[in-house]
Amino acid sequence: MILFVGTIGILIPGVQPVVLAALLAEQHITLTQLGHAASVELLSMGLAAALAAAFLPPRRLPAIACVTSLVLAAGNWLTPFAMGEMVTAVRALTGFTGGILIWVAACMIARSAAPDRWAGIYLTVQTLTQLLFAAAMSVWAEPKWGAQGDFALLAVAVLTAGFVIWRDNRTGAVASTAARSPIRSIAVLPLANHSGDSTQDYFAEGMTDELTTAIALTIRG
Repeated sequence: MILFVGTIGILIPGVQPVVLAALLAEQHITLTQLGHAASVELLSMGLAAALAAAFLPPRRLPAIACVTSLVLAAGNWLTPFAMGEMVTAVRALTGFTGGILIWVAACMIARSAAPDRWAGIYLTVQTLTQLLFAAAMSVWAEPKWGAQGDFALLAVAVLTAGFVIWRDNRTGAVASTAARSPIRSIAVLPLANHSGDSTQDYFAEGMTDELTTAIALTIRG
């Protein structure tokens, strides 16, 4: 889930020259408006990530990612139907939602069992994904469908990621619910002294008592 969230959130910087150039070629925007759209989208992305880190508690991350993915997909789908500075407005929205997804991914990485490992994987995967999408747009989507093909590809990718997040969240919710089911009793078998030294029997008995007491306190709350 971490890879889907983070990769989709930061996908646009790698493909922005391709998609905005397509809008320029189809005269949806002027060269000046292209600069506006590019700058505003990246600024919105950074601002959203910073604001989320400062003010949002890192709770219900999958739900936030699902909702944000839907908004991002809608923005990508609508972009080729906009004209002029309306493109800038739509890209500001997509940049903001992308920043939220980047924050969600950062929270998930920080809370994972191996954050350093996941951070390295994330960096590699998002770079490769940007390269693959830029190539697919240039060679396949844009020649066949123009700018609509580019942005439709982005929208489908975001919706796919949102579905994966939703599916994993449902599976995780079931697992976490089961994990939180109250434990009402547990058996602690006596620890055996296998050292061959009978004078160490007291140690095994003491460890058994300590474990029993600690587990009992844990179950009670």
